[in-house]
Amino acid sequence: MAYIIDLKQTPKAPPTGSFLYYCYRKLGVNTLSDIMTLENFQFQVMNTAERYAEAAISAQKLQWWQTEIDQIYSNSPSHPIAKSLLPLTDKYQIEGQTLNQFIQQNQTLLFGQDFENHQALIDFIDQTYLPIEMIKAKICLDQKTLDEKTIAVLAHLTRSNEIIRRIHQLPHHLQRDIHSIPLSDITIIATEDYKQSIEQQTNTACQSLVQLAKKEADIARTLPQPLSIEKLKPFLIKNNLSLCLLKKLQKNNFPVFQTATALSPIKMLLNSL
Repeated sequence: MAYIIDLKQTPKAPPTGSFLYYCYRKLGVNTLSDIMTLENFQFQVMNTAERYAEAAISAQKLQWWQTEIDQIYSNSPSHPIAKSLLPLTDKYQIEGQTLNQFIQQNQTLLFGQDFENHQALIDFIDQTYLPIEMIKAKICLDQKTLDEKTIAVLAHLTRSNEIIRRIHQLPHHLQRDIHSIPLSDITIIATEDYKQSIEQQTNTACQSLVQLAKKEADIARTLPQPLSIEKLKPFLIKNNLSLCLLKKLQKNNFPVFQTATALSPIKMLLNSL
């Protein structure tokens, strides 16, 4: 999974019972369709950067996506997702630079990128994922601009969600040599048992990231809330579900060599209420 759920197609609504289904299930049809366009675009880019076996192939595909984004702004996109993005660019004032920056930031993961500390990781999240979440918020609010309170809440929720996603994606990231964990959290443990060493190192490092994810979630909920907070519930629900997933990962001691950790539909339903 590249973004907690695996969008194998380009649906206008998330699959029933999926992670995003419980996040967005109360949105109107048109709003949901616009949101899913962003989710599908996000998935395509992140899946390419984080899941392809060969970095060179990933780089070629991401470069193709940059060309496709340029074609959106010349009214000649060819990909179904790009065609769906076209009408949204004017409706929500989405700049090509924002979409291309998301692609470029993901490109930096292809050939190894270290984060020296927590702040470096947060800066990367703010530059990469927050702009896309801001577009989704504009869609939910049906606005072209966001106030400072809304952006502040979104920033902390996005940081929390992405830190949790990176913990969840550790098995895939290790295979792709993507360095999700800040160097300051990595403890070098000398042992002849490679598997045990990796498990111990990641468990220790993940405990630090757990605290950071929870801290960001707490800050989001204690900030002065914007007047539009009711319409931002999908983002709060996504964080509730992410925190629930984090709790399960923590209970399972962060299974580095397993990729099946997931929430049951009933668990997601209860945490989305």
